[in-house]
Amino acid sequence: DSLKSNRSSIQAEMVQTAVPMLALSVPVNQAIKFEASMADVAKTMDGMRDDDGKLTAKYYEMEQAVKNMARQIPLSHEEIASLFAAAGQQGLTELFDIKEFVTMSAQMATAFGISQEQAADAIGGYRASLGLSFEETRSMLDLMNQFANTSSATEQDIAEVVKRVGALGQQAGFTVTTMVAMAKNLEAMKIQPEIAATGMKNMVLSLTA
Repeated sequence: DSLKSNRSSIQAEMVQTAVPMLALSVPVNQAIKFEASMADVAKTMDGMRDDDGKLTAKYYEMEQAVKNMARQIPLSHEEIASLFAAAGQQGLTELFDIKEFVTMSAQMATAFGISQEQAADAIGGYRASLGLSFEETRSMLDLMNQFANTSSATEQDIAEVVKRVGALGQQAGFTVTTMVAMAKNLEAMKIQPEIAATGMKNMVLSLTA
């Protein structure tokens, strides 16, 4: 009975000690993950560290921007920081442009049913290959979403076709809107994205010739 009593007492003390420690470990782990994510941002953006490797005012500005955006869009600090890093990889330097990129990536990921990383890569690819502004990119994504809602085509398939042949279509004189509409029609006919893209590519090349 004495041993049982002592064991119960020790177990109670262990629980009383462990619970606060576990509660403390959660925010500590989150802080470590966030710091690691911000380190990735610092690697992709110039001016985040000085010549001695110390963090600069720009770093803390970006860090605060990540925290502020976490209150506005349903993503964790780490996820938003990873999108900031992706923005840096794509050459974005102005905070306004970075925030627009992050917001658009999050919205595209939700609407198209893809990951934030895939959305960020797609947006960067469209802007680079098609020479689109953020406003033009958003209009194109909205059009893809609208077509998907009013036909049997999906946003992902339309986006994939446009990604494959969009730049070539522009060189032949097609507008982005026309390319999106053509991609939607082929996808609505249940033609695989790679086959649809090849067909559009051949047509564009023939017209160009």
